[in-house]
Amino acid sequence: MEKILFVSFHTRGVVGIRSIAGILKEEYLADILFFMDFEVMEPTSKKIKINYSKINRIFNDYKYILINVVEYTKKRVLDISKNINQKNRDKIVLGGPAVITNPDDFSKFAKHLCFWEGENIDSYLKNINNKKNIPNFNKSKAYYQIDDLDNLPFQNTDFNHYYFYIKNKIISKKKFDYKGLYTMETIRGCPFNCTFCTNKVYNQIKKSNNLKLIRKKSINRTIEELVFFKDKGFNEIEIVDDNFFLRSLKEIKEFILRYNKEVNLPLYLNLDMRSKDFLKKFQEINKIKEELTISIGIQNGDENFRRNEYNRIISNKLIIAFDKEMYKIRNGRVNIIYEFIWGHPHETESNIIKTTNLIKKLNGRIVLCKYIEFGTENIYPFNDNKILNFGNKSFLYIQMLLVFYLKNKNMKVRINNPIKNKIICKFFSNYMLLKGISFFLSTRANFKKRRKLQNIYRYLNKIS
Repeated sequence: MEKILFVSFHTRGVVGIRSIAGILKEEYLADILFFMDFEVMEPTSKKIKINYSKINRIFNDYKYILINVVEYTKKRVLDISKNINQKNRDKIVLGGPAVITNPDDFSKFAKHLCFWEGENIDSYLKNINNKKNIPNFNKSKAYYQIDDLDNLPFQNTDFNHYYFYIKNKIISKKKFDYKGLYTMETIRGCPFNCTFCTNKVYNQIKKSNNLKLIRKKSINRTIEELVFFKDKGFNEIEIVDDNFFLRSLKEIKEFILRYNKEVNLPLYLNLDMRSKDFLKKFQEINKIKEELTISIGIQNGDENFRRNEYNRIISNKLIIAFDKEMYKIRNGRVNIIYEFIWGHPHETESNIIKTTNLIKKLNGRIVLCKYIEFGTENIYPFNDNKILNFGNKSFLYIQMLLVFYLKNKNMKVRINNPIKNKIICKFFSNYMLLKGISFFLSTRANFKKRRKLQNIYRYLNKIS
């Protein structure tokens, strides 16, 4: 069998790679290369000089190198594509949302661009083998997808070989026992068209080709897959669907009944308050016996800004009402996380204040994400102290971050009093203090993530 290599910038949640590896399992031996240094989005990671001779030595052994590209890995992938030798460059197959939105950025350095969701990757590679012409991307041409997701094979979680690029060293392992979390899709697609989401791009293509926007695995197939990977040793489940509540109330009841009986592991779900019968479905999902974590995107505290800039139509009044009801329903058993976006170029001081005020009213924990615009390089929150570049808005963002930090530590904070507010704003307008506090908040906010990565580093260094 011929060999293929997947390149990833994550050690967890590589659901897309595992899904494609599952499709190719019968025809190719699959290995994976993790760029570990890039997983920590720190200022120092940008200064790392890659030893491309080492990368070329690995790439030499493979028929194809498959890389999924999103906005925050775009620069890294382009750097690799530019700097490896031409022979290996011709082996690279790039796919993912960043390739779909800006194919011209990649066509200069990569010979093969895949514009589907990877469901026909086996046919794509056969065409390359047979030297058939693969047409350039055109939204008017037929777009390939499998309507019945039950026909997709299970993910391949057991790669033949693992490589880790860490601190300019390459560590090779035949086995990588990092199976705590199993990440899966049960739905592909989303009816909403949020401006920052890749589904907006996919929906445009699908509508022009009269294809289904939403495709679902049956509950039976979903449970079969979860039981299979539970038996392989995974002990935590993350369902990465953009909105699990696209399923009917009947489906959700069936899922919970069988999940509690056959799977019964800690579960992480993404939900959307705009879903039909949201609270009824939440009452049902609350019946999960094991630990349950719910992630809900709010994005901005100003409902007009949220509608006009993010195309998310829901009122603050309804968000607060749902939050109160969920807090009553969950009875302390369900962890609720609300996601907000900061750093949008059109965001005003009024928008930031409204976001901060809404954050203070919600009972759940908060996650802050830096705004991403398609076609631009993503900047992670707190990275490089970029918050200092927002001028007069900087102190308001820092104030929001302080509320975020204190709230997530289960501490109450009140900054409504005008006098207190003025003092805090003046305090945060001091550049050096702001810089120091920003660093402190970033360190605290990322502590758990960093600790997990450090544990991996220690493990890999120990065995190398």
